[in-house]
Amino acid sequence: MKLTILLLLLALILVACTSKRTDQEKGGSGAATQSSKSSGKHDPCSLVTKEEMSLATGEQFIKAKAEDNSNSCTYTSADASVASAEITSSWDGIESRAMMPIGKTAADLTKITPGNGETKISGLGDEANFAMYALTVRKGNAAFMIRLNLPSRLSQSMRQEGGKGPQIYADDILAIDKVLAEKALTRL
Repeated sequence: MKLTILLLLLALILVACTSKRTDQEKGGSGAATQSSKSSGKHDPCSLVTKEEMSLATGEQFIKAKAEDNSNSCTYTSADASVASAEITSSWDGIESRAMMPIGKTAADLTKITPGNGETKISGLGDEANFAMYALTVRKGNAAFMIRLNLPSRLSQSMRQEGGKGPQIYADDILAIDKVLAEKALTRL
């Protein structure tokens, strides 16, 4: 049980570090990415409202905000120790395809994330994958990644009998992600 908790915490840290590194790398990326961000045509917060995030998760989100020149929308709850979320999006075909975990990388990620080892999710967009508790969906030249952080649910899941807590949490997050993705897909 302690090993499972440790692996889960390591996975969450890896997601946070990867997210921060990816955001920093994108900040220094080429002119095409900068021009699409600065054009102001696509607001990542338009994919899912804070009210829809609240309804899907059962938590109260009070703010949805995208920083200037950002392709991410951060959803803030009244108590960050209870819930937080982020949706990262791209409307650039090359960047959108790069967001999709593929091949060996996706297989390696699923070894860390509890689940049945399958990362492909059918029925969402042209392509969808779930890895490291994040759902990434691509439709045409657009893509988005939904990352939820629900520590209270994780804590509840970890108290489940038989060491199934991480799997219960993963299933719960995926179910919520699917609801949110279906909304976002209608707004691409």
